[in-house]
Amino acid sequence: MASQHHGSHPGISLHASTVTLTQRKALHRQISHTHRATSVSLELGRWLRQATGSKPQVARPAGAHEGEATAAHAQNSKPRASGVNTATSAAAAVAALATSALPSRSRNISSRRLFLGGVTVIGAAAARLGLEAQAQVLSVRQSAAKTKVFDGTILVSPSDPRQYRVVTLGNGLRILLASDSKATTAAAALSVHAGFYQDPEELPGLAHFCEHMLFLGNEEYAEENSFQRFLSANGGSQNAFTSETVTTYFFNSSPSVLQESLRRFSAFFKSPLFTASAVEREVNAIDSENAKNKQSDGFRLSQLLKSTARDGHPERHFGTGNRETLLAKGPDEPRKALLKFFDEYYDPGEMALCVVGKESLDMLQAWAETSFAGIPRRGRAAVGMPGVKPAWQGVNPYPPIFSPRGSPLLLEAVPVGVTRTVSMQWCVSFDTVAAEQEWALSKPHEYIAHIVGHEGPGSLLSFLKNKGWVNKNIVGVSLVSDDFAIFRASFDVSEEGLRRKEDIFGAVFGVLRRLQDEPLKSIPGYTIEECRQLAEIQWRFAEKKAAQEVALELVDNMQSGLDPSSLDPSKYLAGSALLLDPPAGGPSGGSLAQAIASFLKKLTPEQARYSVVAQEVASHAGTKEKWYGTQYCESEIPAAVTQDWATRPVEQLLPDWHVPGPNIFVPRNFNLVRSQVPEGQIAKAAADPPIMVRDDARWRAFFKADQAFGVPKATVLTQVWFSGESMNTPQSRVAARLWQLCVADRLSEEYYSARLAGLNVGCGISVSGLSLSFSGYSDRLPVFVGEVLGKIRAFAEPTAGEFARALDLLQREQSSFDVQQPFVHAVYFARLATVSPECTIESLRAATAGASAFDVSSFARRVWSAKEFCFGQAIIHGNLSRDSLGRILAVLDTLPFKGAGSPTAPTAGAPNLIRSRFTKLAPGQEVLQMRKEPNDANVNNALLCTYFMGDTPEDGLKSRLLESILRDSFYSSLRTQQQLGYIVQSSSDMVNNLSRISLVVQSSVQTPDRLLETVDIFLAGWRAELRSTSARQLDEFKAGLREQLLRPDERLGSETNRWWNEIAGFQYVWRRAQDEAALIDSLSLADLVRCFDERLAAAAQLRRRNVTAVFAAGPNRDGAMAKMTAAAQQRGATIFDDPLQFNNSMPKWPMRDRSPSESVATMAELDVEGAVGTKRL
Repeated sequence: MASQHHGSHPGISLHASTVTLTQRKALHRQISHTHRATSVSLELGRWLRQATGSKPQVARPAGAHEGEATAAHAQNSKPRASGVNTATSAAAAVAALATSALPSRSRNISSRRLFLGGVTVIGAAAARLGLEAQAQVLSVRQSAAKTKVFDGTILVSPSDPRQYRVVTLGNGLRILLASDSKATTAAAALSVHAGFYQDPEELPGLAHFCEHMLFLGNEEYAEENSFQRFLSANGGSQNAFTSETVTTYFFNSSPSVLQESLRRFSAFFKSPLFTASAVEREVNAIDSENAKNKQSDGFRLSQLLKSTARDGHPERHFGTGNRETLLAKGPDEPRKALLKFFDEYYDPGEMALCVVGKESLDMLQAWAETSFAGIPRRGRAAVGMPGVKPAWQGVNPYPPIFSPRGSPLLLEAVPVGVTRTVSMQWCVSFDTVAAEQEWALSKPHEYIAHIVGHEGPGSLLSFLKNKGWVNKNIVGVSLVSDDFAIFRASFDVSEEGLRRKEDIFGAVFGVLRRLQDEPLKSIPGYTIEECRQLAEIQWRFAEKKAAQEVALELVDNMQSGLDPSSLDPSKYLAGSALLLDPPAGGPSGGSLAQAIASFLKKLTPEQARYSVVAQEVASHAGTKEKWYGTQYCESEIPAAVTQDWATRPVEQLLPDWHVPGPNIFVPRNFNLVRSQVPEGQIAKAAADPPIMVRDDARWRAFFKADQAFGVPKATVLTQVWFSGESMNTPQSRVAARLWQLCVADRLSEEYYSARLAGLNVGCGISVSGLSLSFSGYSDRLPVFVGEVLGKIRAFAEPTAGEFARALDLLQREQSSFDVQQPFVHAVYFARLATVSPECTIESLRAATAGASAFDVSSFARRVWSAKEFCFGQAIIHGNLSRDSLGRILAVLDTLPFKGAGSPTAPTAGAPNLIRSRFTKLAPGQEVLQMRKEPNDANVNNALLCTYFMGDTPEDGLKSRLLESILRDSFYSSLRTQQQLGYIVQSSSDMVNNLSRISLVVQSSVQTPDRLLETVDIFLAGWRAELRSTSARQLDEFKAGLREQLLRPDERLGSETNRWWNEIAGFQYVWRRAQDEAALIDSLSLADLVRCFDERLAAAAQLRRRNVTAVFAAGPNRDGAMAKMTAAAQQRGATIFDDPLQFNNSMPKWPMRDRSPSESVATMAELDVEGAVGTKRL
């Protein structure tokens, strides 16, 4: 919310080995084909917020991600029904339609006034319109009359405050409306049931190409990227992705412009222009995107798997496409093919739309009808012809593969990175809608994944780890398509585990055989009930998700399966979250036990596929995959081995294994410890600052009891800052990281069941110190904090297995650096030059090579030594009583360090706390660092320009406003018009009060010297655009920024993170957002132009610019680097080769730490129950 960022609690969370539906879909979207590159902003943000460590880790508390519920709902676990009015208010709907049809100058007529006037007012308004506008209103009203409203009960989580309605327009478009009167953002997502399965065989990538082109103009809004410009001015954004069977477009915006956003969004699907010039340019964008993906193991291994699919099945398609595939039939063919593809597949009957806004359901329905009813029927539907079932539908695309001698084949692939996995998978295909829907609703795979993927004592993973073969596992459904799903058991293995892969496969079959012997009895009833109960608890107390996340998740649910139109709308929300009984009309006749048993029967050695991904197989992997060049081979698994899996006594395959016992951590008490404030006071309650409950040389702790969100959860975030020189060497960094990995390894087994039950612990280590986070249901949290912290404190030395696993993971983690994207390397090299203390990857690798278990033990002794000077801060927030607060504070007190004092009140004689500091360039100084791309196989160059804008609040706001105005012009010029690369991004941020603007470009067509010239030319020309910004346009940008700043917290976790952001930065500016919002009004266009002239323009007196250039391998690399050097010297820039030496020689920006005494409440303001007082000192 605020512009200040100090980190989001780095660490490692105990991970769950099973993969949920939501996680699976999120992961799948990461390797789908997107319109705009979003990962770059994530990486830049990671650098800006996580400025320390060779590889920052993030451990977010569950309280920041999981559910909240009202006090009334906390006593009732039954799903509520969304209020659905089947006879919607015709007057309100028609009023909204008439309002939207009015000229823009007339739209200030309130909907309330129109509603009160009813049809009479509508008629009067229409009479004032021209004949064309009257016809438009009449057409919309006729279309609205054909809308069908679902009259069933939509199952909604008790904690979900939104109201829902499902309608189907006359043109066949299915729409899910979500009304939230307190929405802080609005969003929509439209999914077309067509993806790269529908690509013509001769034009791979056409569906993806169509997705790109819809952003580049239509008959109503011909200007390219006009929607993005509109959204940017109103605090929003847009994107899209193409996968196998769907293409999804989505946006978010300020709630105040949702109606206009929907109007512009709907134009995508009515009459796209597909202009010849845009087609020609965007082919290059597709090619750049493909170039970016070529060194990505996610894309490479996914396409390799697809290449092994059944011949003739579209699962084999190459979905990204490239210049060669799209222009294979000539330069004119792409546009012709686009027109045909769009007309054939972009029929509204194949679309689903989800709209999330703060208006009433009636108003949202009216807006949706106005905007989307005009999408015409297309393809076979346009002429009344039924769809044709594809020949491949219902056919298993991944049957088991055998050698000519009938032995199963093992697929061995060479990754770009240092992945080392052993996997087995089964493909489950559905030949009927009933079979697919039974699978989707009852989820029999979840119960099997719970048992096979369990990580607790006596589990399969515990056995394999104790053997020294496996580090971690992931078990669950890894891919879901319309008519099939892939169930996978995958293991991250050691070198010994790679050699013993057949034993790992055998151990898996040992578990499966135990379950298959008596499938209706071998899975205990408590396991079934527990899985269902945990799913229900998670759904019941689900966090209120962001509007865009809701829109994406729900439109995905609406488009799943063989026949999305046949899905039961009542389960659009609950169907993917709950473990339900199978439908009575399905293959299992409504019996869950039978559904589980039927699935278990498929998990045999004969039906499985087997694979290995490891660098170690490179010596004999002599075949290359067509599109990415991935090396692989296929080898036989001897028949005697598979026979052994099927016949050897299970006790020999898997000794000491047992089904997981009952989970003792499942929460039972969901009562709230204090009453919640009335609805009208929720925003104020969430804005009240935390109370300081301790402040001495050892700890500064804050507490806030939740009275706003009504959820039975709480979070404890802590950080202990080290002092002196204890973390300044690569050896100490490596020892700390190994300690962290070993601790997480040990805790993951003992507390895996707690993680399943919603109790989470994060353990992080950075150059500054140790961070620990605890979160979950408040019923068990205080005891959980005490137990886990005691185990962490008692960790004296790792076992041989723990150290071996940690060392293997760290070495591969460091090796993976070389194959990251070039822009990530640019971020890393820039960090070396601008953030201290820091270590190079080379020094960390050298330290790791000499690391020992003794080093880990030494670090453990030192970190908990009573002689070490440290300082800790904590926030304790949520549904906790004063007694629970006291217990948690007492537990924190058991950490034995000596108090170093805070930065503003240090202990006499104690060394300074370790803090990340930022290099301060001189006014007017430009520095340049040129590096060679570590991965010679990556053809992409990268350029990162960072402008240090100042360290006052005004500097930060000016930077954010400038960047928000600049953002779309920068993207449109370098990406859309000049086609310099797929990744073109600008961002602004503030870290330790220092505000910065960063521009990044990754390109396979231009070297960094040329990219820098282009950036400078753009900025020089953009000044005129900035000066021409109208007062209205500037007001829109200012209003958008103000709205972002003042956006109230909608979740308990987001409030916790807001307070922690201030605490971790030693700032304690509880009203930062309000203070910054008040400053916005004082900023004028002249202020922004002056800021540009002083801090961004070439030769500006106050400009501080850090340029980092990464050059891809190639015959012209040395020449390009020489050219960039000469140009920099001519500008008077400072060029350096050693970033650490440069960093150490430079002054640092001041920290500007604050004392909390002026802005926090104290323990005295806790009442007898521990409730929070409202007085601010």
